[in-house]
Amino acid sequence: HSIKITQHEQKARVRMPLKDLLNHSTVDYLNFVSVLGTSWFFFGNAEAAISGVVPAVRTNQAQLTDIQKVKLWHWFYDNAKMRYAPIAFLSFVSSSTAAYLCNNRERRLVLLSSGLLNLFALPWTVLVIKKVNDKLIEISNGNLEEKAKKESKDLLLAWKQVNLVRYGASAICLALGYYSLLNF
Repeated sequence: HSIKITQHEQKARVRMPLKDLLNHSTVDYLNFVSVLGTSWFFFGNAEAAISGVVPAVRTNQAQLTDIQKVKLWHWFYDNAKMRYAPIAFLSFVSSSTAAYLCNNRERRLVLLSSGLLNLFALPWTVLVIKKVNDKLIEISNGNLEEKAKKESKDLLLAWKQVNLVRYGASAICLALGYYSLLNF
């Protein structure tokens, strides 16, 4: 026996995913925006650390001089700061607003934690990472080849290490965001 599906039923099936997509709360949408931003922050930084500019400036595989490595880092820094700071802030605002609007106490705590971890990237950058960034920028802007030879290896390693804290925070933030989306 075969079951016949009317044309009206077929159209209803096609519309069902759209109906499901639209059948979510403001908290869900804000949570999704936060997860999207945090994903961009986390995976963008991970890609840069694995196969992007970070290996190029931390190893000698690209056969760059020390000053070239610092200048390449500076180019990356100037481009990344224009994207990652606003994304972290948007994710913070989205998670925090979702937490404020949320009626479920556990989910509110998860969303608030996620939001605060997104915000963490900004003061961490200003209070800790900026010290290393400023030294690298001074070398790059001054075209200080001798200083680059003496300090760039240690500064680029320090830059990578202080960024690991920020990456760890964004990984936890991303896990919290996904947990909130999938469990409530």
